[in-house]
Amino acid sequence: MVLTRRRLLFPVFCLLAAATLAAAERPNLVFILIDNCGKEWFGCYGSEENCTPQLDRLARGGLRIDNCYTPVVCGPSRIVALTGRYVLRSGFTYHHDAALYSGGGLDPAREPTFARLFRDAGYATAIAGKWQINNLYDEPGIIGRHGFDEFLLCPLSIDRDRV
Repeated sequence: MVLTRRRLLFPVFCLLAAATLAAAERPNLVFILIDNCGKEWFGCYGSEENCTPQLDRLARGGLRIDNCYTPVVCGPSRIVALTGRYVLRSGFTYHHDAALYSGGGLDPAREPTFARLFRDAGYATAIAGKWQINNLYDEPGIIGRHGFDEFLLCPLSIDRDRV
């Protein structure tokens, strides 16, 4: 059999086409976590006072979670959402517990996050907003170790004088 360019490239083309189709079949995931906010603030949950057309559009085309609760706010609520751990098992029960200074915070080697699981499965991952789980000044690369490819984050809160 003579190896022509067409015979050589056809299997490569088939693999690329299969990979593209497989990637297209996976659903996109947009996870929105908002601190100190009730679902009744959004139109998709019945609010007549607040206009939230873009969130309403996302909600119509996706999965809405109607009952989700954590008794903590700030960094610990994000740790609960990222890891799926109960608050008391996370070790962070107060919003200043998530060590904002050197030597603490969420350990990516010990605590897998949903972002890392999705990235390992081939998804592109990104996060934006507040972090307050690790000290980004001392560990700027830690976001990648938690599983995020891209980020735009506020490293610390105003009450820690580093914003």
